[in-house]
Amino acid sequence: MGSSGLVRFPVMNRLAQVKRKIEILLIEDNPADADLFQLAMSGEYSISIAQTGAEALDRLFQRGRFEKSVRPDIVVVDLSVPILNGHEVINVMKSNSNLRSIPAVVLSASSHAEDVRKAYDLGASAYLVKHAALNEAERTLSAFADFWIGQVVYAAAGMKRGTA
Repeated sequence: MGSSGLVRFPVMNRLAQVKRKIEILLIEDNPADADLFQLAMSGEYSISIAQTGAEALDRLFQRGRFEKSVRPDIVVVDLSVPILNGHEVINVMKSNSNLRSIPAVVLSASSHAEDVRKAYDLGASAYLVKHAALNEAERTLSAFADFWIGQVVYAAAGMKRGTA
């Protein structure tokens, strides 16, 4: 115990983790929102963009033209993407033993309580609301990057199906 009566724990050295790019799968059908997301990110990362829920699942399951794709470390999903919506994508991810460990972060224009509750019920790791004001949007995305790119430790990159 320290002199203040607090128990002191050694700080884990995050640099012990191999320095590598964080693989982000952004599921977003609005090119302007995808551009803003990419511009706001900082740190070591690589972003792949899926414009539909179906394309996102092909990327996640490494099917078809995405067979050689790298497994993402994190998925950022808009709820209102076509074919399969964001809730459906999260449901499939969290129902699959090879994908459920990947954090799913919702980035949506919807702040409706039902959308937020459903996302968390399905297993979303976080829910962020898109802001119309550019300075608020940049602040939100900067905080996202600081935490999810700068602080979180992820499982090994490059995992192929069946290796989770």
